[in-house]
Amino acid sequence: MGKTIVIGNASGYTWDQVKYWVNSLKKTDYRGDIALCVSNVSAETIRKFESEGIMTFAYGNKNVDGSYSLPNDGAAPHVIRFFYMWLVLDKLKGYDQVISTDVRDVIFQKDPTLDMPEAYNLAVSSEGMLYKDEPWGNRNILEGYGPFFHNILKDKVILNVGVVGGRYEAVKNLFLNIFLMSINRPIPVVDQASYNMLIHMMYNRDDVWFDPPDWAIQLGTTPQAVLEGTSGDLALNIKLGNISADDYRKSYYGPQFNYYADAVRDEKSREIFSIVHQWDRVPTLVDAVKVMYND
Repeated sequence: MGKTIVIGNASGYTWDQVKYWVNSLKKTDYRGDIALCVSNVSAETIRKFESEGIMTFAYGNKNVDGSYSLPNDGAAPHVIRFFYMWLVLDKLKGYDQVISTDVRDVIFQKDPTLDMPEAYNLAVSSEGMLYKDEPWGNRNILEGYGPFFHNILKDKVILNVGVVGGRYEAVKNLFLNIFLMSINRPIPVVDQASYNMLIHMMYNRDDVWFDPPDWAIQLGTTPQAVLEGTSGDLALNIKLGNISADDYRKSYYGPQFNYYADAVRDEKSREIFSIVHQWDRVPTLVDAVKVMYND
């Protein structure tokens, strides 16, 4: 394996919101670089990131106190992050592999570097549901890209843009494509819809590694989050009676997990997931994560 960089975006976040991401990664065997694109952030927070050995790239307007603020230019922070992550990667160069994740609700349990088969250039992680079965995603595709493309994607699996990995050039180019496809759309938060449009319709499936074993789990659509949790669109719809619990169970085919031996593990294989996304949506995990990865 070559040189890897883990990169994320922390617009509007404080150290207390990012520390679980940073501290969990440092507890693994990962020894590559860590980078954050930041805005809407104080000078103190930037200094804290840098003191933790994180390459920090601030964007937006620099204020007299050293803080940075993001101008209201019409692009949502969810979308603009992909432009800045692309810009940072294009500037840094020299990496063989890039792992990009959301920051506030992601922890690492193992080195996330992928042992990628030669044929693949990108690694993606699904939510274990089809678009037509998940209300927020289904609506997002329809509103972002209209009925024609919605009719095509509704029967495709939802890929979560909050966890992406792969070879340097492939990930860098994907980021730019997501940004370019997401600006001037009918709705502001359309990054995940654009990502799914790209992967499902414009990328050769043979180039993409779908759900590498034990690499990443998206907890937001798992039964522990949907049936026991209190946040997320699916959980809300079930609580309101818009979707029955039985219909949800029939539509979810993703991995089940258990938390034991201080780790989120695949229920069947008992293997530890390298990346755990949306841990804050599972009530039984919140306290455990905060204890394990606090300062």
